[in-house]
Amino acid sequence: MVKFMNYRELRNTPSAVWEALQTNEAVAILANGEPRALMLEIENDDLELVLQVVRRVRAQIALSRLRASAAERGANRLTAEEIEAEISAARARRKQPTKRPTKRRKA
Repeated sequence: MVKFMNYRELRNTPSAVWEALQTNEAVAILANGEPRALMLEIENDDLELVLQVVRRVRAQIALSRLRASAAERGANRLTAEEIEAEISAARARRKQPTKRPTKRRKA
């Protein structure tokens, strides 16, 4: 269960946040009515483990967004040959020398 609290409560009555963490799974901090942060109670020395799990979940969310974007653009229907052609074209563009502006000497 998530308890929603305004960020002002965090600033003005931090004890209320600690109490909410003890009775709920998490506390979502709101700014202008929008969730901006999520607070979780961490037991013992689990900080690194919790951070690792959060990073994995963020990566999974990013991958889901990429897949959805690919589906919207139709990129999820490309054949292997079309994908290879795109890769080759990108590599060819990368190998092309870029033109640098010439410096003019002051007289």
